[in-house]
Amino acid sequence: MTVASGTARYRSGDYPAAVEAYHQAINLARSTADKRSEARILGYLSAVQADQESLVESIKSAENALELAREINDSGLTGEQQMLLAFNYRDVDQVDKAIQYCQAATASYKDIGGMEMVEKAETLLTELQSEL
Repeated sequence: MTVASGTARYRSGDYPAAVEAYHQAINLARSTADKRSEARILGYLSAVQADQESLVESIKSAENALELAREINDSGLTGEQQMLLAFNYRDVDQVDKAIQYCQAATASYKDIGGMEMVEKAETLLTELQSEL
C-alpha cells in the first residue's frame, strides 16, 4: 500500500484501511531513511487518528512527525505538525498547550514566508485565547 491508497481510503471514510496503509508507508520510508516522507506520513496518520477520536495516538504521531521535521530543518513541515498538535491539544482541553503550539507554528510559517498559513495560525490563536 502507498500513501496515495491511504489518502484515498481516508477520504472515503475507511479509517482502519487508511491507518494500515499509512503504517506500511511509514515502514517503507524508514527502510529508505527518508525522514521527510516519514514525517509527512506520520502527519497524515495523525489526522486520521484525530478523526477517529484517538487523540492520544494522534498526538504521539504528530509529536514524532514534529521531531523528524525539526531534525531535517523543514519549517513548513514543522509548522504543519505544530498546527496538528494545536488542534489536538485544544480537543483534549489543554488550551495552554494548544496556544504554545499555535504560536510556534506561526513562527515556523514566518520562517518560510508562508503568510497564508501565518494568518490561519493567528486565527486559531485568537480563538484559543478567547477560550481562556
